[in-house]
Amino acid sequence: MIFFFLFFSLFRSFFAYNETVSQHCVYLAQLNYCGQFDVCDSCVIHFVVENSGSMALQGFDFVTSSVFTSFRGSANTRNWIEDFQVSHIAPYNDSDILVEKGFYKNYMFIKPMLFENLQNLSIVYNTNSLLITGHSLGSSAATLFAFDIALQDIYVIDFFYNFGSPRVGNENFVYVFNSLIYGFRVVHNNDIVTNLPPSSFGYEHISQGVWYDFNNTFYQFIDDYSCYKDCSTSDHLNYLNISMGSSGCPLSYPPSEAGG
Repeated sequence: MIFFFLFFSLFRSFFAYNETVSQHCVYLAQLNYCGQFDVCDSCVIHFVVENSGSMALQGFDFVTSSVFTSFRGSANTRNWIEDFQVSHIAPYNDSDILVEKGFYKNYMFIKPMLFENLQNLSIVYNTNSLLITGHSLGSSAATLFAFDIALQDIYVIDFFYNFGSPRVGNENFVYVFNSLIYGFRVVHNNDIVTNLPPSSFGYEHISQGVWYDFNNTFYQFIDDYSCYKDCSTSDHLNYLNISMGSSGCPLSYPPSEAGG
């Protein structure tokens, strides 16, 4: 009994939410929007993966000593929300696992290249440790990518942080995801995107939600959060005091410190 208690305590402490790592992941996600691939003193970007509007960066991160993949969100958040359509797809062996069709299509545009690059980077840096992150639509791709990786059982996802993520799949998807991956889904205040697709349409959030107040000075853990009539697109474009999207460019490193 004592052994299992100590093991659980060590597991929780190792995988506890780390605000410094979280802000670093926001920075890696924001790099996608700016096209600045030589300003990151703490990472090396080897691949810019882009196809049909979907985009991700892949390389090695010295802060976490891991191979990283960061996904870009939509170039125009307001248009993406206005054109939002809800439709399930069952792309896995278990037909009860459903995900949003548009998110999956966006991810599939670049999936083959992502896995090819991942194999090359793992060999070059002699590690199977991964960091996966993304913002907005990119966080849905990050979730689907992490899910595929976990099903393969080849790599170890040591760092999974996404920001402003919509609900990606149904209850069955979330159940399997939570059983395979321990990470964090960060929400800024009344971010409108985190309320989509509606839960009434059969979508759920993955676990380990971390909700920040408006000033990014206080956070608490949540299962889900509804902004109701106070939903905001501006909250979606600011995470841990880093402006997201084109408004956050040019980007400097290191980023300003997050609120404590």
